[in-house]
Amino acid sequence: MHVKLIEGQDPLKLPISIRFEGEPGIDQGGVRKEYFQLVVKELLSPSYGMFRFNEDVQLYYFNGQTLEPNIYFELIGTLMGIAVYNNTFIDLPFPMACFKVLIDEEPNLDDLRQWEPETAQSLELMLNWDESKMGKLEEVMCRSFTVDVETFGAITQTELKEGGALILVTKHNVREFVRLFIDWKFRKQCEGQLASFKKGFRRILDMRTLKSLFDYEELETLICG
Repeated sequence: MHVKLIEGQDPLKLPISIRFEGEPGIDQGGVRKEYFQLVVKELLSPSYGMFRFNEDVQLYYFNGQTLEPNIYFELIGTLMGIAVYNNTFIDLPFPMACFKVLIDEEPNLDDLRQWEPETAQSLELMLNWDESKMGKLEEVMCRSFTVDVETFGAITQTELKEGGALILVTKHNVREFVRLFIDWKFRKQCEGQLASFKKGFRRILDMRTLKSLFDYEELETLICG
C-alpha cells in the first residue's frame, strides 16, 4: 500500500498496521501489540547491555556504562512514542522513576526502594541515624560524597559533587547526600542515554501537553495500560 503524504505531514505520526510474514490477517490491534512487545524484548536483551537488569525486582533501567551509541536510545524513545500514538499498550518493566524523569519530576527514596531495595534501606538507616546510641555517622560509616561505578569489572569512584571525595557524610549533610545519590542513580549516571530517549519520545508526542494532563502514574498507565 502506498500512502500519499500531505505536505508537512510527519510520516512517523501516520497510523500503522503490522503483518507478520506468513501470518495472513487484519491487524486490529493485537498484532501491533505483539510486534511492539517482541521489539521491546529484543532491545532489553543483555547482549546489547543498554539496560541494567535487577533480577531481585525483575526491573530494567538505563545503563550509563553501555557501549551502544545514544542514537539507539533515541530510536527506542521514538518507538515508544509511536506505540502510544497508535493507542498500543506495551509492557515496560521499568521502575516508576523512569516515568518521573520522562516528565522532569525528581525521583525519591521510594523510587530507589522499588529499584534497589537494599540500597534504599541503607540510605534510610543513615537518614534515621541516632548518634546518641550509634556514634557519629561519619566515624561509623566513613562514607564520602562519592559512588562506586562498575564498568566491565573495574570499579571507579565518581564524586556526587565537586570535592565530594573529601567530604564525609554527617548527620548535618546526610539529606543532601541521599538527594544527590538518588539523582545520580536515576539521572546523572545515564544522562546522555536518558536525554536521547526523551528526545525520541518527544519526537512523537507533545510533552508539554502530556505534562499538563498526566502525572507520572497516569503516564505509566498511558504507556503500559
